[in-house]
Amino acid sequence: MNKIFHALSTAGYLAAGPVVRSLPLAWVFLLGRAAGLAAFRIAGDRRWIAEENIGRALGAAPREARRIAKSSFANLFANLAAMLKTQSMRPEKLLERLTFAIPVGSFGGGGCVIAACHSGNWELLGQLARFFPDVKFGAIYQRLANPEIDQRVRAARERWGLRLFDRAGDIWEAVAFLEAGGALGVLCDQHAGTGGTELPFFGRQVSTTTLPGLLAGRARVPVLPVSVSTTGIARWHIRAGTAIKAGTPAEAALATNRALEESIRANPADWLWAHDRWKGAGA
Repeated sequence: MNKIFHALSTAGYLAAGPVVRSLPLAWVFLLGRAAGLAAFRIAGDRRWIAEENIGRALGAAPREARRIAKSSFANLFANLAAMLKTQSMRPEKLLERLTFAIPVGSFGGGGCVIAACHSGNWELLGQLARFFPDVKFGAIYQRLANPEIDQRVRAARERWGLRLFDRAGDIWEAVAFLEAGGALGVLCDQHAGTGGTELPFFGRQVSTTTLPGLLAGRARVPVLPVSVSTTGIARWHIRAGTAIKAGTPAEAALATNRALEESIRANPADWLWAHDRWKGAGA
């Protein structure tokens, strides 16, 4: 069954690519947005999870939580569609769609761990090497279940100059990359399961990854929160926060959670609220 599913998903991925690449980016974004609004109507449990998360995290009334959740679904699908298009765009054309708030020296020559989240077109963070050619960029990568799509996604990211480190076995290589002055991205906003540390996030304890702080501590570099927000039709803003220099992995994770909270509150409709981030958490 898995082989059949993988074959079908690969065929869909390969068929969608040429169609998306043939359309203007704004059209791709708007078509994705329409798909997201349709998905919101039939999402069932995921819609309920999103509205519940928004209500409890932001203190939003049910009507406001529903509005934010609907916008979140629309933005998610719009940005997922845009990711397929931006993969093949020339850097100069893509730059027309981007603004930056990244202080000079943020990525530095001494290395840093980029703490990122599933917000806006987060795949753009994997393309930073195209816009900052003097910096070596890498990312901790978890293999996709479909090996055919995984191979193609990896190849696309590596073409941009991004060095990938498998989460399952390349940790020491990632530390060496940081020690050599590289900027290493880690997505750190999802539930970390039994391997995480219970820390507060929007006022509730939740399993949180300490990997950014662990890597930063080993390499003696800071953790740098970086976020992507949607600012218009196929337009995005990439912002770097204040560097975190906490002593332990748990302290770095707590500071990172606070930075994520700040960025999510600023653009609540851009975050992946449908993820069950607080599974098992109390009131």
